[in-house]
Amino acid sequence: MKRKVAKSLGLSFSVFLLIVITAFGALAVNIGRHSFDFGFSNKPLQVAMNGAAGLSSPSFVSRVGGVAFEAVAAPEVSLKDGGVSLSYDAKQRDGSRLAVTIGSKTYNPNIPNWQLIPITNFADSQYTACVSLFGSESTREAYHIVYHPAFNDTLLGLRLMQADILFQDLGEFWKLPEVDGRVIRGQGEPQPSEQDWISAASEISKAFGKEKFQSWVLTDQGLNVSILTKSDDLSLSNRPYYYFWKREGSKVVPVTSLTDRMKSKLSTIEQYNPAVFNAATRTMQFAALFRYVKRTNPDSWRSFLNKVATLDPQPHVRTPTRWKRPSRSSSNGKTLYNAMLRSKDLDLQAISSW
Repeated sequence: MKRKVAKSLGLSFSVFLLIVITAFGALAVNIGRHSFDFGFSNKPLQVAMNGAAGLSSPSFVSRVGGVAFEAVAAPEVSLKDGGVSLSYDAKQRDGSRLAVTIGSKTYNPNIPNWQLIPITNFADSQYTACVSLFGSESTREAYHIVYHPAFNDTLLGLRLMQADILFQDLGEFWKLPEVDGRVIRGQGEPQPSEQDWISAASEISKAFGKEKFQSWVLTDQGLNVSILTKSDDLSLSNRPYYYFWKREGSKVVPVTSLTDRMKSKLSTIEQYNPAVFNAATRTMQFAALFRYVKRTNPDSWRSFLNKVATLDPQPHVRTPTRWKRPSRSSSNGKTLYNAMLRSKDLDLQAISSW
Protein backbone atom coordinates (compact mmCIF):
# COMPACT_ATOMS: atom_id res chain seq x y z
CA MET A 1 0.00 0.00 0.00
CA LYS A 2 2.81 2.40 0.94
CA ARG A 3 4.52 1.70 -2.39
CA LYS A 4 1.33 2.51 -4.30
CA VAL A 5 0.87 5.77 -2.39
CA ALA A 6 4.51 6.72 -2.88
CA LYS A 7 4.30 5.90 -6.57
CA SER A 8 1.13 7.95 -6.88
CA LEU A 9 2.71 10.89 -5.05
CA GLY A 10 5.81 10.66 -7.22
CA LEU A 11 3.71 10.68 -10.37
CA SER A 12 1.64 13.60 -9.09
CA PHE A 13 4.79 15.59 -8.31
CA SER A 14 6.21 14.84 -11.77
CA VAL A 15 3.02 16.07 -13.40
CA PHE A 16 3.05 19.16 -11.16
CA LEU A 17 6.70 19.86 -12.05
CA LEU A 18 5.94 19.52 -15.75
CA ILE A 19 3.04 21.96 -15.41
CA VAL A 20 5.25 24.46 -13.55
CA ILE A 21 8.04 24.25 -16.13
CA THR A 22 5.58 24.57 -19.01
CA ALA A 23 3.80 27.54 -17.45
CA PHE A 24 6.74 29.44 -16.02
CA GLY A 25 9.80 28.15 -17.85
CA ALA A 26 12.86 26.42 -16.44
CA LEU A 27 13.32 26.29 -12.68
CA ALA A 28 17.05 26.95 -12.99
CA VAL A 29 19.88 27.55 -15.43
CA ASN A 30 22.96 25.44 -14.78
CA ILE A 31 26.56 26.06 -15.83
CA GLY A 32 28.56 23.06 -14.72
CA ARG A 33 28.07 22.71 -10.96
CA HIS A 34 26.67 26.25 -10.61
CA SER A 35 22.92 26.83 -10.48
CA PHE A 36 21.26 30.15 -11.33
CA ASP A 37 17.61 30.69 -10.50
CA PHE A 38 14.87 33.32 -10.62
CA GLY A 39 14.60 34.09 -6.91
CA PHE A 40 15.24 37.84 -7.16
CA SER A 41 13.14 40.46 -8.92
CA ASN A 42 13.58 41.15 -12.60
CA LYS A 43 14.50 44.82 -12.23
CA PRO A 44 15.91 46.52 -15.35
CA LEU A 45 19.52 47.71 -15.35
CA GLN A 46 19.40 51.34 -16.45
CA VAL A 47 22.86 52.82 -15.98
CA ALA A 48 25.15 54.81 -18.30
CA MET A 49 28.93 54.58 -17.98
CA ASN A 50 29.73 58.14 -19.14
CA GLY A 51 33.27 57.53 -20.31
CA ALA A 52 36.43 57.04 -18.28
CA ALA A 53 34.86 58.91 -15.38
CA GLY A 54 32.42 56.04 -14.94
CA LEU A 55 35.16 53.50 -14.31
CA SER A 56 36.57 55.65 -11.52
CA SER A 57 33.16 56.44 -10.04
CA PRO A 58 32.04 54.54 -6.92
CA SER A 59 28.41 55.03 -7.94
CA PHE A 60 29.04 53.29 -11.27
CA VAL A 61 31.28 50.38 -10.27
CA SER A 62 29.12 49.64 -7.22
CA ARG A 63 26.13 49.19 -9.55
CA VAL A 64 27.81 47.60 -12.56
CA GLY A 65 29.93 44.65 -11.56
CA GLY A 66 29.43 43.38 -15.02
CA VAL A 67 29.50 44.46 -18.64
CA ALA A 68 29.20 47.94 -20.17
CA PHE A 69 29.73 49.10 -23.77
CA GLU A 70 29.45 52.70 -24.98
CA ALA A 71 31.81 53.08 -27.98
CA VAL A 72 30.74 54.78 -31.20
CA ALA A 73 32.36 53.41 -34.35
CA ALA A 74 33.89 55.46 -37.16
CA PRO A 75 34.73 54.54 -40.77
CA GLU A 76 38.36 54.07 -41.74
CA VAL A 77 39.90 57.11 -43.45
CA SER A 78 39.25 55.86 -46.99
CA LEU A 79 35.51 55.54 -46.26
CA LYS A 80 34.87 58.86 -44.54
CA ASP A 81 33.42 60.50 -47.64
CA GLY A 82 30.68 57.87 -47.96
CA GLY A 83 27.64 57.94 -45.72
CA VAL A 84 26.68 54.78 -43.83
CA SER A 85 23.13 53.43 -43.85
CA LEU A 86 21.43 50.28 -42.59
CA SER A 87 18.62 48.10 -43.87
CA TYR A 88 17.03 44.78 -42.95
CA ASP A 89 15.77 42.17 -45.41
CA ALA A 90 13.61 39.52 -43.75
CA LYS A 91 13.62 37.44 -46.95
CA GLN A 92 17.32 36.64 -46.62
CA ARG A 93 18.55 33.70 -44.56
CA ASP A 94 19.10 34.38 -40.88
CA GLY A 95 22.58 35.81 -40.46
CA SER A 96 22.51 37.71 -43.76
CA ARG A 97 19.56 40.03 -43.16
CA LEU A 98 21.56 43.07 -42.08
CA ALA A 99 22.77 45.24 -44.96
CA VAL A 100 25.29 48.03 -44.39
CA THR A 101 25.65 50.49 -47.27
CA ILE A 102 28.74 52.70 -47.42
CA GLY A 103 28.65 55.09 -50.32
CA SER A 104 27.42 53.01 -53.26
CA LYS A 105 28.54 49.60 -51.96
CA THR A 106 26.47 47.28 -49.75
CA TYR A 107 27.86 44.69 -47.34
CA ASN A 108 26.15 41.86 -45.49
CA PRO A 109 28.06 41.14 -42.27
CA ASN A 110 27.15 37.84 -40.69
CA ILE A 111 25.04 38.45 -37.58
CA PRO A 112 22.05 36.24 -36.72
CA ASN A 113 18.79 37.60 -35.35
CA TRP A 114 19.37 36.30 -31.82
CA GLN A 115 22.23 38.82 -31.62
CA LEU A 116 21.03 41.50 -34.04
CA ILE A 117 17.68 42.22 -32.40
CA PRO A 118 18.83 42.83 -28.81
CA ILE A 119 21.95 44.73 -29.93
CA THR A 120 19.78 47.04 -32.03
CA ASN A 121 17.55 47.83 -29.06
CA PHE A 122 20.59 48.26 -26.82
CA ALA A 123 22.23 50.73 -29.23
CA ASP A 124 19.04 52.79 -29.37
CA SER A 125 19.05 53.18 -25.58
CA GLN A 126 20.64 55.92 -23.49
CA TYR A 127 21.90 53.25 -21.08
CA THR A 128 25.21 51.50 -21.74
CA ALA A 129 25.46 48.89 -18.95
CA CYS A 130 24.51 45.44 -20.25
CA VAL A 131 24.44 43.21 -17.19
CA SER A 132 25.47 43.40 -13.53
CA LEU A 133 25.74 41.06 -10.56
CA PHE A 134 25.26 43.99 -8.18
CA GLY A 135 21.49 44.41 -8.29
CA SER A 136 19.83 46.07 -5.32
CA GLU A 137 18.80 42.76 -3.74
CA SER A 138 22.35 41.34 -3.59
CA THR A 139 23.37 39.92 -0.23
CA ARG A 140 26.43 38.22 1.20
CA GLU A 141 24.82 34.93 0.21
CA ALA A 142 23.65 35.65 -3.34
CA TYR A 143 24.18 37.95 -6.30
CA HIS A 144 21.20 39.79 -7.78
CA ILE A 145 21.68 39.62 -11.56
CA VAL A 146 20.14 42.50 -13.50
CA TYR A 147 20.04 43.13 -17.25
CA HIS A 148 19.60 46.02 -19.65
CA PRO A 149 16.01 45.70 -20.93
CA ALA A 150 17.30 44.82 -24.41
CA PHE A 151 19.09 41.73 -23.07
CA ASN A 152 16.52 40.56 -20.55
CA ASP A 153 15.18 37.08 -21.38
CA THR A 154 17.44 36.63 -24.41
CA LEU A 155 20.20 34.16 -25.21
CA LEU A 156 22.56 37.09 -25.74
CA GLY A 157 21.77 38.33 -22.23
CA LEU A 158 22.70 34.91 -20.87
CA ARG A 159 25.99 34.99 -22.79
CA LEU A 160 26.84 38.47 -21.49
CA MET A 161 26.12 37.39 -17.93
CA GLN A 162 28.54 34.50 -18.34
CA ALA A 163 31.14 36.82 -19.88
CA ASP A 164 31.16 38.70 -16.59
CA ILE A 165 31.64 35.64 -14.38
CA LEU A 166 34.13 33.65 -16.51
CA PHE A 167 36.99 34.08 -14.05
CA GLN A 168 35.02 33.05 -10.96
CA ASP A 169 35.38 29.34 -11.68
CA LEU A 170 37.81 28.51 -14.46
CA GLY A 171 37.16 24.82 -13.96
CA GLU A 172 33.47 25.17 -14.86
CA PHE A 173 32.69 28.29 -16.87
CA TRP A 174 34.21 27.02 -20.12
CA LYS A 175 30.89 25.17 -20.42
CA LEU A 176 27.69 26.66 -21.82
CA PRO A 177 24.50 26.97 -19.76
CA GLU A 178 21.97 24.17 -19.65
CA VAL A 179 18.25 24.78 -19.37
CA ASP A 180 16.21 21.73 -18.31
CA GLY A 181 19.32 19.64 -19.01
CA ARG A 182 19.69 20.92 -22.56
CA VAL A 183 22.44 23.19 -23.86
CA ILE A 184 20.94 26.02 -25.90
CA ARG A 185 23.15 27.41 -28.65
CA GLY A 186 22.41 30.18 -31.08
CA GLN A 187 23.04 30.04 -34.79
CA GLY A 188 26.74 29.99 -35.60
CA GLU A 189 27.95 29.28 -32.07
CA PRO A 190 30.82 26.82 -31.63
CA GLN A 191 30.70 23.78 -29.38
CA PRO A 192 32.92 24.22 -26.30
CA SER A 193 36.19 22.31 -26.59
CA GLU A 194 37.28 20.13 -23.69
CA GLN A 195 40.81 20.14 -25.10
CA ASP A 196 41.22 23.90 -25.46
CA TRP A 197 39.86 25.14 -22.15
CA ILE A 198 42.47 23.51 -19.90
CA SER A 199 45.52 25.20 -21.43
CA ALA A 200 43.62 28.49 -21.72
CA ALA A 201 42.47 28.36 -18.10
CA SER A 202 46.01 27.67 -16.93
CA GLU A 203 47.34 30.66 -18.87
CA ILE A 204 44.59 32.93 -17.52
CA SER A 205 45.32 31.78 -13.98
CA LYS A 206 49.01 32.59 -14.34
CA ALA A 207 48.15 36.05 -15.71
CA PHE A 208 46.30 36.89 -12.49
CA GLY A 209 49.35 36.09 -10.38
CA LYS A 210 48.92 37.38 -6.83
CA GLU A 211 47.47 40.75 -7.82
CA LYS A 212 44.90 42.13 -5.40
CA PHE A 213 41.72 43.62 -6.80
CA GLN A 214 38.11 44.24 -5.84
CA SER A 215 36.18 43.54 -9.01
CA TRP A 216 36.13 44.11 -12.77
CA VAL A 217 34.06 45.49 -15.64
CA LEU A 218 34.11 44.07 -19.17
CA THR A 219 34.16 47.24 -21.24
CA ASP A 220 35.16 49.07 -24.41
CA GLN A 221 36.08 52.33 -22.69
CA GLY A 222 38.86 54.13 -24.57
CA LEU A 223 38.76 51.80 -27.59
CA ASN A 224 38.41 53.01 -31.16
CA VAL A 225 36.05 50.82 -33.15
CA SER A 226 36.76 51.23 -36.86
CA ILE A 227 34.51 50.24 -39.75
CA LEU A 228 36.78 48.35 -42.15
CA THR A 229 36.15 46.98 -45.63
CA LYS A 230 38.08 44.59 -47.82
CA SER A 231 36.66 43.44 -51.14
CA ASP A 232 33.07 42.40 -50.32
CA ASP A 233 33.61 42.05 -46.58
CA LEU A 234 32.90 44.50 -43.77
CA SER A 235 34.52 44.10 -40.37
CA LEU A 236 34.72 46.02 -37.11
CA SER A 237 37.94 46.44 -35.16
CA ASN A 238 38.85 45.85 -31.52
CA ARG A 239 37.58 43.60 -28.75
CA PRO A 240 36.36 44.36 -25.22
CA TYR A 241 38.69 44.04 -22.26
CA TYR A 242 38.42 43.47 -18.52
CA TYR A 243 39.08 46.55 -16.40
CA PHE A 244 40.15 45.67 -12.85
CA TRP A 245 39.81 47.97 -9.87
CA LYS A 246 40.12 48.05 -6.11
CA ARG A 247 38.84 50.31 -3.37
CA GLU A 248 41.11 52.50 -1.27
CA GLY A 249 38.97 54.32 1.25
CA SER A 250 36.29 56.13 -0.72
CA LYS A 251 38.22 56.01 -4.00
CA VAL A 252 38.16 53.58 -6.92
CA VAL A 253 41.73 52.77 -7.93
CA PRO A 254 42.47 51.06 -11.26
CA VAL A 255 44.64 47.94 -11.10
CA THR A 256 46.38 48.88 -14.33
CA SER A 257 49.03 46.16 -14.34
CA LEU A 258 46.40 43.41 -14.15
CA THR A 259 44.17 45.11 -16.71
CA ASP A 260 47.11 45.31 -19.12
CA ARG A 261 48.08 41.67 -18.59
CA MET A 262 44.55 40.51 -19.25
CA LYS A 263 44.35 42.71 -22.35
CA SER A 264 47.26 40.69 -23.72
CA LYS A 265 45.28 37.48 -23.07
CA LEU A 266 42.12 38.27 -25.04
CA SER A 267 42.80 35.48 -27.55
CA THR A 268 43.33 33.09 -24.65
CA ILE A 269 40.02 34.17 -23.09
CA GLU A 270 38.35 33.57 -26.45
CA GLN A 271 39.96 30.11 -26.60
CA TYR A 272 38.68 29.37 -23.09
CA ASN A 273 35.05 30.04 -24.06
CA PRO A 274 34.68 31.16 -27.70
CA ALA A 275 30.87 31.33 -27.71
CA VAL A 276 30.73 33.66 -24.72
CA PHE A 277 33.62 35.96 -25.63
CA ASN A 278 32.53 36.18 -29.28
CA ALA A 279 29.01 37.15 -28.18
CA ALA A 280 30.43 39.94 -26.01
CA THR A 281 32.71 41.11 -28.83
CA ARG A 282 29.86 41.24 -31.33
CA THR A 283 27.72 43.16 -28.88
CA MET A 284 30.44 45.76 -28.45
CA GLN A 285 31.25 46.05 -32.16
CA PHE A 286 27.76 46.16 -33.64
CA ALA A 287 26.42 48.46 -30.93
CA ALA A 288 29.25 50.85 -31.84
CA LEU A 289 28.35 50.61 -35.54
CA PHE A 290 24.66 51.21 -34.86
CA ARG A 291 25.38 54.22 -32.64
CA TYR A 292 27.43 55.73 -35.45
CA VAL A 293 24.55 55.39 -37.90
CA LYS A 294 22.08 56.68 -35.31
CA ARG A 295 24.27 59.77 -34.85
CA THR A 296 25.16 60.47 -38.50
CA ASN A 297 22.14 59.15 -40.42
CA PRO A 298 19.08 59.33 -38.15
CA ASP A 299 16.58 58.71 -40.95
CA SER A 300 18.25 55.45 -41.90
CA TRP A 301 18.47 54.49 -38.25
CA ARG A 302 14.77 55.08 -37.60
CA SER A 303 13.79 53.06 -40.67
CA PHE A 304 16.05 50.19 -39.64
CA LEU A 305 14.91 50.33 -36.02
CA ASN A 306 11.25 50.18 -37.01
CA LYS A 307 11.87 46.91 -38.85
CA VAL A 308 14.05 45.21 -36.24
CA ALA A 309 13.13 46.45 -32.77
CA THR A 310 9.87 44.52 -32.43
CA LEU A 311 11.12 41.21 -33.85
CA ASP A 312 11.25 38.21 -31.54
CA PRO A 313 14.78 36.88 -30.94
CA GLN A 314 14.94 33.10 -30.83
CA PRO A 315 15.67 30.75 -29.20
CA HIS A 316 13.58 31.89 -26.25
CA VAL A 317 15.58 31.98 -23.01
CA ARG A 318 14.63 33.15 -19.54
CA THR A 319 17.55 34.99 -17.95
CA PRO A 320 18.20 34.10 -14.29
CA THR A 321 18.20 36.74 -11.58
CA ARG A 322 19.88 35.03 -8.63
CA TRP A 323 23.18 33.22 -8.19
CA LYS A 324 24.15 31.87 -4.81
CA ARG A 325 27.68 33.00 -4.09
CA PRO A 326 29.91 29.99 -4.78
CA SER A 327 31.72 28.29 -1.94
CA ARG A 328 35.44 28.78 -1.83
CA SER A 329 36.11 25.09 -2.24
CA SER A 330 37.32 23.97 -5.62
CA SER A 331 35.18 22.44 -8.32
CA ASN A 332 36.25 18.79 -7.93
CA GLY A 333 39.79 20.06 -7.68
CA LYS A 334 39.58 21.82 -11.05
CA THR A 335 39.11 25.45 -10.04
CA LEU A 336 42.45 26.95 -10.90
CA TYR A 337 42.29 30.25 -9.08
CA ASN A 338 39.95 30.47 -6.12
CA ALA A 339 41.63 33.68 -4.98
CA MET A 340 39.76 35.36 -7.82
CA LEU A 341 36.52 34.24 -6.27
CA ARG A 342 37.51 35.69 -2.91
CA SER A 343 38.45 39.00 -4.51
CA LYS A 344 35.04 39.23 -6.15
CA ASP A 345 33.24 38.89 -2.79
CA LEU A 346 32.56 42.58 -2.27
CA ASP A 347 31.89 44.29 1.01
CA LEU A 348 28.34 45.26 0.11
CA GLN A 349 27.81 47.41 3.20
CA ALA A 350 30.94 49.43 2.47
CA ILE A 351 29.96 49.91 -1.16
CA SER A 352 26.43 51.02 -0.32
CA SER A 353 27.87 53.76 1.90
CA TRP A 354 29.90 55.32 -0.94
